[in-house]
This record gives sequence, structure tokens and C-alpha cells, in this order.
Amino acid sequence: MKIVVKIFGPRYFGISQYDTVTHVFEVENETTVRDVLKFLEKLHPGIRDRLLKDEEIIPMHDIWINGRS
Repeated sequence: MKIVVKIFGPRYFGISQYDTVTHVFEVENETTVRDVLKFLEKLHPGIRDRLLKDEEIIPMHDIWINGRS
């Protein structure tokens, strides 16, 4: 299954790019949001800590699945 991850405001996440960052991953059907965050952490070290606090999504951030938050 293919998933598309878009990171809006990448400078906030420590990514040296101003435009939206898009990644496409081929994953198994059982892949979770936690798994995708692990993929992103490998590409952008520290992004997980900017998105989560105590394993919960920080309220100012949205994680959308299939175009819905």
C-alpha cells in the first residue's frame, strides 16, 4: 500500500526547506501511524519529539489519515 506524508511548515521541524515536504512510502496494510513516525524520524531526526509529548500528539499538530484529521 502506498501512503503519502506531507509536512507543512518544515522549518519548524528542523528541516532546511521552506516548501511543503512530501514523502511517499510503500507500506504493509498493518502499518500504524507510529510506524510512519519511525520512518520519518530516520529521515528527519528529532521530528518525533516535535510532534509528540509523552506518546501523545501535541495539540497544535494534526496528523491526517486519508485526508482527514
